[in-house]
Amino acid sequence: MLRYALDDLGCYQFEKLAQSALKAAAGLAVESWGNRSDLGRDAYSTGPLRFPDTRVELPGPFIFQVKFVEGANAAGAKPDAAVLSSVSKEITQINKRISHDEWQHPRHYTFLTNAPVKSSTREKIRAALQNALPSTQILIWGGDDVCDILDNNPRVARAFPQLLSIRDLDALISFALKKQSRERSGAAIEVARELVPVFAPTASYDRAWNVLQKHHFAVLEGPPEVGKSAIAWMIGLTQSAIGWESIVCGTPGTFFEMLEPNLNQVFIADDAFGRTEYDPTRTSKWESDLDLILHRVDKRHWLIWTSRKHILERACQRMDAQGRARSFPDPASVLIDVQTFSLEEKALILFRHAKAAGLEPEAKELIRKGAHNIVSDVEFTPERIRRFVDEGLPALARAVASKSIKIDQVNLSIKEMLRNPTKQMRLAFQNLPQAYKWLLVALLEISEMELMMATLSGGNLDKLKKLYEAYCPDLDHEPFEIVVDHLTEAFVKTRNSLLGRRTVDWIHPSYRDLVIDELVQDAQLRTTFLKRASLEGIKLAVSDTGGKSGERRLPFIRSAESWDVLQARSLGLAEIEGKQRELLQALSNASSQETAPDNKRRWDRLLRAVCNVVKKSWDSQEKILRAEDLRAFGQARAGLEPMPGLPNLDTTWESLAERFRDTTRRELFDFEPFDELTDFAEAVKEVSPEYLSLKGFPDDYEAEIAAVFLGARSEVENNHDSSDPESLRQFAGRADEIASAIERLPNVAVSHSSTAFELAEQLREHSSELESLAADGEPPDPEDSSEDRSVSPEIFDVARLFSEL
Repeated sequence: MLRYALDDLGCYQFEKLAQSALKAAAGLAVESWGNRSDLGRDAYSTGPLRFPDTRVELPGPFIFQVKFVEGANAAGAKPDAAVLSSVSKEITQINKRISHDEWQHPRHYTFLTNAPVKSSTREKIRAALQNALPSTQILIWGGDDVCDILDNNPRVARAFPQLLSIRDLDALISFALKKQSRERSGAAIEVARELVPVFAPTASYDRAWNVLQKHHFAVLEGPPEVGKSAIAWMIGLTQSAIGWESIVCGTPGTFFEMLEPNLNQVFIADDAFGRTEYDPTRTSKWESDLDLILHRVDKRHWLIWTSRKHILERACQRMDAQGRARSFPDPASVLIDVQTFSLEEKALILFRHAKAAGLEPEAKELIRKGAHNIVSDVEFTPERIRRFVDEGLPALARAVASKSIKIDQVNLSIKEMLRNPTKQMRLAFQNLPQAYKWLLVALLEISEMELMMATLSGGNLDKLKKLYEAYCPDLDHEPFEIVVDHLTEAFVKTRNSLLGRRTVDWIHPSYRDLVIDELVQDAQLRTTFLKRASLEGIKLAVSDTGGKSGERRLPFIRSAESWDVLQARSLGLAEIEGKQRELLQALSNASSQETAPDNKRRWDRLLRAVCNVVKKSWDSQEKILRAEDLRAFGQARAGLEPMPGLPNLDTTWESLAERFRDTTRRELFDFEPFDELTDFAEAVKEVSPEYLSLKGFPDDYEAEIAAVFLGARSEVENNHDSSDPESLRQFAGRADEIASAIERLPNVAVSHSSTAFELAEQLREHSSELESLAADGEPPDPEDSSEDRSVSPEIFDVARLFSEL
């Protein structure tokens, strides 16, 4: 039995381990190859190396070939035949490469395998290879040789912590730690033990080691579920294997109580604000004591913290102001962002979970087919992959086998499993104080578009505070700034806009869905939300998307009382200038999806009441309507019997018509009033065709329409004497806009169709010519130079990895 049973690594990771071991043993001159076109070189060096004897430098080239044998170290395994077979196949490839001039005889050839190699087998391998490569020095490394390298290079072994799963952890830790230390480390070791079979080291894991060795303190930052805890526990377990105590450190008091100056200790403060409960006082305790803690960490006492980075930043600012931060590095030097994964890292995370799960063949096939889509999914987190493999995948495989789900629906089902909030997320929300829930409910009211715009402009803190104050009852109220601070990096994230103002956003898109789902289940929160909702809240309340597979409809309308509250709030919003069009659109869109007769009657009653309020509001203000306003009103009243009356159209028509006629009298023609009038006329035709006849349109506007056509022809004939590409593009855009306006005219003035379409086509052609001139005037793009681009970075082969599953 090997000291490190390498079998669990699989082919891909064993190859990576071998490459790392070779670099450690022979130096960085060893190049890692190892892909499908590696020409038999998993590692390679053209120059001299101190290998295999580090005291003597030998000339190159060196070739290293890695062969992994499945189950080579299992009880009762007899891998000799498999090893010799792989050697035979490799010799066939060597001869082929030599005959095709793809290979030259190296001075040194090393064959590495995870299998234990008996002396007799070693000689057979050497003889076979020597026959193919008569002038080459042959070296064979079996599994024991790889273990020797790992023993001599703990940094390499540490980079593959999953090797610990192969060793007898109990015996290892019993040997490394005394009884009292084992007891003190018991909680940390037990947590880490569950992670060992599925853990995949990442760049964040490597950075954490580097930071701890340099500063003895590391802060793992990132949203929940991205693997902060897993990194912390695995570092603790790895240190326990060499005699360090690993201590769970929930509060600063635990740190001071357990600190032993004469022992090697790693303290793990995993999620200082709690995973499934929320205690804001924990934050203030860590912040106030951090100064004392940081001055006690050293090369024998490490602290790994998965709390929120802004606590560290504030503590350091206070220490700096007090002149006590002299020996502590800048916060940025101890922060490790854990949330970003490469494609390779995500593939390994999925692979490790799938390998450890003992999946049935059907489930393995689903993983192999869907692996690339899974690791490319924006919702990917290690915790969601764990839940998917352990809980969702077996059920999905059974559903496919029983044909209760079609094969073309599998990818959608997988995507939904990754998107849905986890149990831990739900528990954390349910245990929040009411004020914290209200802030998250308030954030629901800020749309995705508003969040994007807030980042570019003035932030959204003021709006969010206003919404929070409107929602949160006095009995539950806590200061807005404190609530935001405590939720940051747990449920929300904050960032500065381009103008330096703060924007609050969801830490992960699925947290928004979680809050909606929890709001639906809480009658008190739901009713209060409906009573105080803004327009965005009403849109959410009547939405027909979301939820699992997009089936969530009217999520907050659960009873007759809910309908009454919805109508009352909608009528209140119907009186607010600037909100009416979007309100009408949201309500009528939701109504059009309704199929239940009782709810259809409720929709009719609500829409009729809202239309009447909006009409009264517009008429009393003598509002100049936009075409979109009228279309929204027409859509809302379309299915009602009898239909509510239209708002007063005269004020709007007369204003638009006068602007249009006025511009035709000017020397420089302005097409915008024409565009606005035809757009409004088109909307009027949809809701009241007879109105246009009453207003004499288009018959009484023949002279003005002729002026439009004349202006359009002038636009086509204008040479736009300019060489500036930006100006030419502006002229091209203007031509397109005029064409769009003229193309609308036949919808309300059929007699002008032929001329309008002809002019529109000419304007489009003119626009294309101007775009071409603009492109000709641009300097050449340096990215388009003709240098050879045939060599591109290698893309990780996901399919190759999962072929091992």
